[in-house]
Amino acid sequence: TRYRREWMAQLRRRENRIVDSTILASLQNGTAFFASTSLFAIAGVLTLLQATDTALSIFADMPFGAANAPDQAATNAARLMQAGANVVKIEGGAWVAGTVRHLAERGMPVCAHLGLTPQTADMLGGYRLQGRDEAAAARIREEARLLEAAGARLLLLECVPDALGRAVSEAAKVPVIGIGAGPATDAQVLVLHDMLGLGEGRKARFVKDYLA
Repeated sequence: TRYRREWMAQLRRRENRIVDSTILASLQNGTAFFASTSLFAIAGVLTLLQATDTALSIFADMPFGAANAPDQAATNAARLMQAGANVVKIEGGAWVAGTVRHLAERGMPVCAHLGLTPQTADMLGGYRLQGRDEAAAARIREEARLLEAAGARLLLLECVPDALGRAVSEAAKVPVIGIGAGPATDAQVLVLHDMLGLGEGRKARFVKDYLA
């Protein structure tokens, strides 16, 4: 309650901003208080969609395990879009290209999430910068190319060096959204609870606490 009062008091003194879109992944951790983005069922995302303002462009995060096979992904993506999602976001690299193509061929807009992928962060060594050496950077650039060719309408690039964010953005023909990927991406995303200092634990270096 104290946080809510401080938040509202600060917002009253600030210039209003227009929000064009929202990604539900932040609600999984920040609002629902799940410890990991992997711990979320498709029914939980459907519930969030029903509670989200329909005036926003909604990116629905495909939960962990909900897109293991193309047909399974299509079924779950259809449910999310029927519930109000405009775009389905899928985490992964080259191995999800077939799934992205399967969805795109069925008219389902897909945002491919590259770099640091929270659902599989443990396999990447935790929440840390990705693409630091040339081999890793080259892999992410190639994955971006493959996923765009497969039909991804957007690329979401998280927690990579500025130079890699620029390289992917310059090479891509679709918009590239950055989360800690440098200033050269087409758009920027930050988690609301991080921006307001409401989260716990260590914050990423690219996060600014606007209530501090």
